[in-house]
Amino acid sequence: MAQEGIELVRRIRDNNTITGIAWNTGLSPGTYIMDYDDTGLAVYSGQYLLYNSTNGTYSHNSGSQSPFRRRIQIIAGGGDDLRLDVYVEWTEGTVNKQVILSLRLYNWL
Repeated sequence: MAQEGIELVRRIRDNNTITGIAWNTGLSPGTYIMDYDDTGLAVYSGQYLLYNSTNGTYSHNSGSQSPFRRRIQIIAGGGDDLRLDVYVEWTEGTVNKQVILSLRLYNWL
């Protein structure tokens, strides 16, 4: 789930470059959600991911509530880069757990 979050933001960057607009259009610093079938980011407000057992996917649109939350944090870099931190959080019993993936995303042109 965390790797998917990284790939979704990379897709925005890549599509921006392919279509000839600024590589970081739609990638302003902030905290967001995004699903596999979205074209852009939406503001994060603590939403749980939903599990769709029909197609085996997680999203914020349809399915039954899962124990997982994913947030994508974009932090301004030093010029032609952004820092991405993707958090996946859940609770097991009374213990809060999380996985964090971090990446520098660059303007690759």
